[in-house]
Amino acid sequence: MTWIKTYLSQILCAVAGLGVGVGGLAGIQWLVENPLPGSPAVAIPSAISAPTGRQKVLTATTKLSNLDWKLVAGPTKKANIHEAGKVFTPAPTDDDVDADLTPIGDTKSAIFTASQPGVYKVWVQGVSHGKIERGLTRVTVGQPGPEPTPTPPTPPPSPEPTDPFYTALKAAWTADTDAQKKAYRDAMEGVYRSVPTGDTTLKTVGDLDKDLVNVLRQQVPAGLAGERKAITDYLDGQLPRDSTVQLDNATRAKAAAAFGQIADYLQKLP
Repeated sequence: MTWIKTYLSQILCAVAGLGVGVGGLAGIQWLVENPLPGSPAVAIPSAISAPTGRQKVLTATTKLSNLDWKLVAGPTKKANIHEAGKVFTPAPTDDDVDADLTPIGDTKSAIFTASQPGVYKVWVQGVSHGKIERGLTRVTVGQPGPEPTPTPPTPPPSPEPTDPFYTALKAAWTADTDAQKKAYRDAMEGVYRSVPTGDTTLKTVGDLDKDLVNVLRQQVPAGLAGERKAITDYLDGQLPRDSTVQLDNATRAKAAAAFGQIADYLQKLP
């Protein structure tokens, strides 16, 4: 508790000495040169806001003189800063950060200007009894936006089917020079996606085939001759060729799968 008694006695001396000259001056000088134990030798607010592109005066509270101001980091300069016992690393240079920092007057203040929004780190330092004393502040310029969301990589295109049906269908498509083939293709895809394989009024494979042919004549009356042949050859291998075969559940399911495959492959054609 000795330091408290000493400090209080100096305060009393300073106050009492205001009217007696030398004693008061000595007390006041001691107060200036000896801050309370544990108080920082160089104090500056830990967080400061500043407008974009306009000057902001930063001020440190300290008994020291000839202060040195440094820009440590900014939006385009991410310095690796560690503080341990008032030791900072690495020592930055002002050229590393895209902002201006100019000491003014007695060097206890500096003018800070930054044209780019973001968070900047500034330190101010001085020397006391041969020891470097520093204070660090973070200057927020404008309203920094959120970190940009990384664009997810574009997934690679799915590989083309290698089965004989798609190979034949694509060959016919490549050879087709009709300017309207894409419109015909889209219409045909729609037809095959909507074949009513579950319609119980259709009793046989022949009934299902007649219904499909009628719809194709209405929706896709022309074009895609080579593609139609590739599809017909495919269906001959998927469904019974006997038109009198009854549409039981297994046959209906197989027909639905075949028509869905046709629609998918039509959609894949470039």
